Amino acid sequence: MSRHSSVRLLERGLWLVEASLDDLDVRGALIVGRDSCAIFDTLAHPDHMMPVNRLIRGSWFTAVYSHGDWDHVWGTGGLLRPPDQILAHHDCHECFEVNLPRQLTNKRVEDDWWNAVSLVRPTHTFGTEHTVDLGGPWLDLHHLPGHTADSVVGWLPEWGTLLAGDAVETPLPLVNDGALVTQWIEGLKHWSADSHVRVVVPAHGPLGGREMIDNNIEYLEGLLEGRDQPPASPLTEFYQKAHRANLERIAAARDAN
Repeated sequence: MSRHSSVRLLERGLWLVEASLDDLDVRGALIVGRDSCAIFDTLAHPDHMMPVNRLIRGSWFTAVYSHGDWDHVWGTGGLLRPPDQILAHHDCHECFEVNLPRQLTNKRVEDDWWNAVSLVRPTHTFGTEHTVDLGGPWLDLHHLPGHTADSVVGWLPEWGTLLAGDAVETPLPLVNDGALVTQWIEGLKHWSADSHVRVVVPAHGPLGGREMIDNNIEYLEGLLEGRDQPPASPLTEFYQKAHRANLERIAAARDAN
């Protein structure tokens, strides 16, 4: 696992922030506008925000949590300039009540490196959509429940870029609640049908185009149909376990109905 992160320029004003964890990599994004900037996910540890600090510009600074999983929100305390606002979906607050404190306690038992993490809650929440004006470009936030109930994607129309968080993932997405999968597919189909989407930036896995969205839709639809059909490419142990868990959660949701 890397205790550092790296940044790379995707477009002028759009930086990707990337770090390696034990089982997978995680990615966020920094958008620097004329008047302000925004960080989309703060990754897993305060150290992961170190290269971001030198890039922060403008009179206003926004942080966005794509959802309340630990590897997306634990880095906030590493920002030398505290965000003026931290945006997330309404349901994200629930993650800070039980799951995140419990996970942090467990991590600290494993390694005292995690003692540096502080839980920084959202300061503002929204329901369906929210727009952040950076003085050019715009960052449009859209609720897309599926991976989690609070999942949010970010749309950057200036670049045709979708910041997908965990709503899209390669080689396969992770299901936490089988009851949300139908709604998840519907949300993904909206973006798949939008010809303005040129680049999809997932939190895990390589970047791609709309074909990544289609691949996720196909996989999730297969789960609903009861097909045990993981992607053709060889899966790491992490994703083998994830696929089995996905099948079990879909079956549990089906049995509950």
